[in-house]
Amino acid sequence: MLAAARQLHAAGVHLEITNLVIPTLNDSDHDMKGLCDWIVQTLGPETPFHISRFFPCHHMMDLPPTPRATLLRAREIAVASGLQYVYVGNIEIPDGGTTHCPSCKTPLIRRSGYMITESRLTARGRCPECKTPIYGRF
Repeated sequence: MLAAARQLHAAGVHLEITNLVIPTLNDSDHDMKGLCDWIVQTLGPETPFHISRFFPCHHMMDLPPTPRATLLRAREIAVASGLQYVYVGNIEIPDGGTTHCPSCKTPLIRRSGYMITESRLTARGRCPECKTPIYGRF
């Protein structure tokens, strides 16, 4: 999977990475730091990174849902690793789905679930405050 992401990125394909955080399987700080460092070094810090909450289902009913604190810690690690667009999903977390300008930190796109509730991007996909180009397809 990681090799495929590397190839797609090299071909100029827009990529967003989603990591389902499963308690006891991939929720350690070490695992999260390793993944975030790989994304920054291989795909670039502008790669959108989605951290998703696990819920017990089907074959994995023996594990609990991912705790809120684990998801918040994962977001801290991702941001500290240099990722510019970090989102938290499958749970309501303040600003979990908000796109911020990587330069001035102005909230640019606010979301509720999969719905955009506010977009402040300029017509050319820039921050209206500092004019930084925002990575993505708009």
